[in-house]
Amino acid sequence: MADINDNQKGEYPEEKLELLDGNEVFSLHGRKLGIKVIDYWRFQYSNLIDNLGYLAEFLVAKALYKDKPDNCIGWTPYDLNYREKRIEVKATSYYQTWKEGHKITEQRNFSIRKTYVDLGNSDVKERQNDIYVFCVDEGRDKRSSNPLYLENWTFYVVPTSIINDLCDNQESITLSRLEKIETYGRGLKYDKIKETVDNIINNSNL
Repeated sequence: MADINDNQKGEYPEEKLELLDGNEVFSLHGRKLGIKVIDYWRFQYSNLIDNLGYLAEFLVAKALYKDKPDNCIGWTPYDLNYREKRIEVKATSYYQTWKEGHKITEQRNFSIRKTYVDLGNSDVKERQNDIYVFCVDEGRDKRSSNPLYLENWTFYVVPTSIINDLCDNQESITLSRLEKIETYGRGLKYDKIKETVDNIINNSNL
């Protein structure tokens, strides 16, 4: 297998995040208002389909037995650090709440655009991760696309070196093309993510 470290990567600050438990209370001039962080989470994130990207990052992290995010800065061009490798998670679904009632299109795309090395202080653009995990919620309607049912998801784990070889400067890749990539990380179910990521790392020329 190709070296998964063949692209030039910039240095990005990694801030440690203290996880909230949801019981933290908002206050006004020292007076607690009875409004909790969990109220905000319920208000903003109960629509899992429309927050699929964040949900996919969470699910992949949990599959890798990670409890905290490594990327606390939203503009960092990768999502997770695992065994000293950078992982970028991309997600899509066939069902879209804003297209309910419209014909489902089968074509799905994932962004794979390159970013500047060293926070924009360089003219060089590279993909800043070592591995991609592409996540697809396969449901075609509101009921079958419920993201809580992990058996309805399919995952594609691909070394970034393969994406570089196939796509070079392309900014996106289609699901149909991913399905043709000869890799053992193709069309996986949730419980195979960690095993596949580990295999890719273990069998690469590091």
